[in-house]
Amino acid sequence: MTMNYRPIQFLLVFFLFIGLAPFLEAQAAEPHFARRIVWRGGENALRYAVEIDRSVNGRYQNHAREFTTTLYFDVSLPLGEYRFRIIPHDILDRPAEGTRWFHFEVRQALAPETADAPAVAEFSFAENQQFQIIDVNEQVQENEKLEMRNEGQGNEVQGNEKLGIRYAVAEGLEGGGREQLTGRYNALGVSVGSTFADPLVIATVHGSFAPMRHLFIELGCDIGFVSVYEDVERFFYMYPFAHLGFFAPFREKGGFFIGAGGGYQIVSYTFPYGKAGEQVFGVNVTAGINLGNVFTISYTLRTDFGSASHKAAFGYTYRFK
Repeated sequence: MTMNYRPIQFLLVFFLFIGLAPFLEAQAAEPHFARRIVWRGGENALRYAVEIDRSVNGRYQNHAREFTTTLYFDVSLPLGEYRFRIIPHDILDRPAEGTRWFHFEVRQALAPETADAPAVAEFSFAENQQFQIIDVNEQVQENEKLEMRNEGQGNEVQGNEKLGIRYAVAEGLEGGGREQLTGRYNALGVSVGSTFADPLVIATVHGSFAPMRHLFIELGCDIGFVSVYEDVERFFYMYPFAHLGFFAPFREKGGFFIGAGGGYQIVSYTFPYGKAGEQVFGVNVTAGINLGNVFTISYTLRTDFGSASHKAAFGYTYRFK
């Protein structure tokens, strides 16, 4: 006798559906809330990876990982505890050192959601959508304040509840630093120096442009004013130059730079008995330190392969984005 298994299979599928229905319904009905993660710095990055982990039974598990080319990331999340970090990718799409993990919670809003901004899983980021901002810079400051208050007041401070679910993200995603200027040497500056020979006093105007991180191109011009020779009635010195350099930033502000390039030297002397001068190409090697994005100390060695000279200089430099 052959047993008909179809009724049994039907009953198994039916009971399985009945058992899963409440779970599926609960999952479908689970409210989601719009959050926008905002950060500053790292404008030189090609794109950013945003990693979000969710706490499940006390352990963080990967919840989402997306890429964006903007300085913010919009996401819809159910209630729970989360952490996130931002990882910048350079112009070759290589991941750099990211931020530390930032913790936050998604919980019911203190005030009910408005009709114009429902908290649903499927949503569009329209102009009337009400986001709660996760801004990385303020979180660092708020966390420091809360830690200080916790030390002095015990458990009276309730952490994120006092923050009203507003967070902040750290600046400087380039190499994990704090400033947006890190890694690029875009600058304008003036300096005063000396060759300790002719010219005795040199004024320099220079500017640099960084086409990529750490690498910069510098253009400038030296103008000399004083000759060491007593019988010189008039003295003229000009040296326009160009350098290709490498900039290594300090942890906070400023950095160390080296470079090499060339220039065209124009020198003219007027003596009581006549004039003399020369025009010749030269090769330069330079190195220096930028202090606090404000002051620069530099040393330059020059040669035209027939003679050599030195220049030490100190000046003001303005670094910009």
